[in-house]
Amino acid sequence: MEERNLSSWKEFKRELAVVQAEHEKLRGPDVTPLLFRGQPNACWLLETTLDRRRGQLRVSDYYQVIGRIKPEIESMTRVEWPLPEFPEIDKLLQGYENFNNALSFGGWPGYAFMAYLRHHGFPSPLLDWTRSQFIAAFFAFRGATASRVAIYALSRPRFHLTGSQMTNVIYPGPVRYHSPPPHPPTEPI
Repeated sequence: MEERNLSSWKEFKRELAVVQAEHEKLRGPDVTPLLFRGQPNACWLLETTLDRRRGQLRVSDYYQVIGRIKPEIESMTRVEWPLPEFPEIDKLLQGYENFNNALSFGGWPGYAFMAYLRHHGFPSPLLDWTRSQFIAAFFAFRGATASRVAIYALSRPRFHLTGSQMTNVIYPGPVRYHSPPPHPPTEPI
């Protein structure tokens, strides 16, 4: 990871142009789009809300929790969220290779539901990134109390070597889900 310390918005825009030009040289079918993340404190690690709030909660525990709250969320949103039953998830999680392949090639089980929960403030193993440097800047400066904020730019090949002891970034892409109607239907009393 390369760090660039900047002291003004003008410097940020100039450096951003350099980063985008470097990314364009790599650009091809095997390179993900340039992604950005803003954090209001440059000292914070790149951690998910789940990591920050609960420590090292196992993925299987997380799936059990969201499986338990799913009926209530569905009744409130009037949206059916596809989420495999826990025994199916547990079987998938038993082997690193199976789970890694499912994430890399078949999508993250329950991804849309997890993204919906994350969007509404529920702790999640997902780490939000955006294609917009301005949205990342908004989140970096919104409520910032530290003297330095951080805006990360991520550029990487879609496929790369991974292992159980390596950090792995999985890019499942944007989530599209239907928003519930603005008001619940009224029923006669």
